[in-house]
Amino acid sequence: MGMDLIFAIRGLLSFVAFTEFTSTIRCFWPLGDDSYIQEQLFSGIKLASEAERTLSHTYGLFSGLVGLVIIHTAIFAHYRPLVTLALSAELLKISFLVLEAFVFGSIRAGQHLVFPVVTGIVTIISSIGLLVLTSDGLLSDHENPDLVKRARKLRKTR
Repeated sequence: MGMDLIFAIRGLLSFVAFTEFTSTIRCFWPLGDDSYIQEQLFSGIKLASEAERTLSHTYGLFSGLVGLVIIHTAIFAHYRPLVTLALSAELLKISFLVLEAFVFGSIRAGQHLVFPVVTGIVTIISSIGLLVLTSDGLLSDHENPDLVKRARKLRKTR
């Protein structure tokens, strides 16, 4: 059951990484007159065009980096430092969004805030789940007996 749950978490993290990459593309490629940043995210304030472009590119880079961390976590789920990095990146992103929405007022609390916060919370829960599932106590060395036998033989021959 542990491995099935890990594969499910990997799929979920891959989806979240895809949404991060989609946000990155939307930030760098404005469609229409209004950019993604002004219309979808930072709609609580009016930005000058130069500030809007800079903020859009900065948020796009941040989303891209978070997406890269999450996709690497999905691929290398047993590497605990990557999992904690994904956890930290999502905590930082959610902190940013919540502060901008409820303290600074630059993001309106509404439908455009819900999706990134929900995917962030899902990623945090998934990362914590990976940390628990990949701890030494929950996964035994007998998940793949052939590999364990080969490793033991290799150790004995050295």
